[in-house]
Amino acid sequence: MIEQFLEKHLVKGLLRVAILYVIGKTSMYGYQIYKLIKKCVYDKISLSTLYTILKELEKLGLIYRVGLKYHISEKGVEVFKKIMEKYPFIIIFLTNKLDFYLLNR
Repeated sequence: MIEQFLEKHLVKGLLRVAILYVIGKTSMYGYQIYKLIKKCVYDKISLSTLYTILKELEKLGLIYRVGLKYHISEKGVEVFKKIMEKYPFIIIFLTNKLDFYLLNR
């Protein structure tokens, strides 16, 4: 029970950071982000969960949308950099998991 609680919150945070990372590399459509996150980070994510997270990040001013494409904002870049300074192991995980797929799209 406690493990599930901790895992849920860990995954939620990691997904948000991963989305900032992905959008920081290149602007993408929501479904593209979904496929990438599902393949590389968390295969249990649902499309509705992804769009809920995107809306949340948008409300916080960390990302914005032009048409259907999502982009990282200046604030999002700043927040992402601060997270990376505090938790550098996250960048290692994300680069190992995501960069290959981002470069070979």
